[in-house]
Amino acid sequence: MMPEEIHTARLVLRPYRLLDVPDVLKYATHAEWARFLPVPRPYTERDALDFLTRSTQADRNTHPNWAITLQARVIGGIDILFTPDFRVGQIGYSIAPDTWNQGLCTEAAKSVVGAAFAHFATLTTIRSHADRRNTASIRVMQKVGMKYDDGVKTNRFINGEFVDDEHYSLSRQEWNPGG
Repeated sequence: MMPEEIHTARLVLRPYRLLDVPDVLKYATHAEWARFLPVPRPYTERDALDFLTRSTQADRNTHPNWAITLQARVIGGIDILFTPDFRVGQIGYSIAPDTWNQGLCTEAAKSVVGAAFAHFATLTTIRSHADRRNTASIRVMQKVGMKYDDGVKTNRFINGEFVDDEHYSLSRQEWNPGG
């Protein structure tokens, strides 16, 4: 099983708590944060509570997730969903707009990727995808070491429009824990 908490140079990734509603609301109500995500609009306190309830009840063996905290404040979240045989993981992340462009999401993603490869000897590949227009998320994937796999036109329907996705992946052999 993945660690319950992961500590990085600046962050603590820890399980979500129902008491995190105010922090989640602070960033989730920001229009720019929600732009590329399939989340309710407007995002309400009820939505935050529903999200936190689902997150705290997720199976940590196959779908661990963490609140990304900076100085004890939840600034985003990260998760990884494993296939039943633990050969492939799909990572997802989001972070508060007031913390963008500081390398925090990359720091969190690298730590989760490293922990996943360290904890599951069978894990061969970690994947992710993002809306083609979400250049910040694509940069995170690239900084983690992921390589472009392909683009998929009209892959999802989010916020009233079709989304073209870019898919990236990283194999165990490509993973550079020091990079």
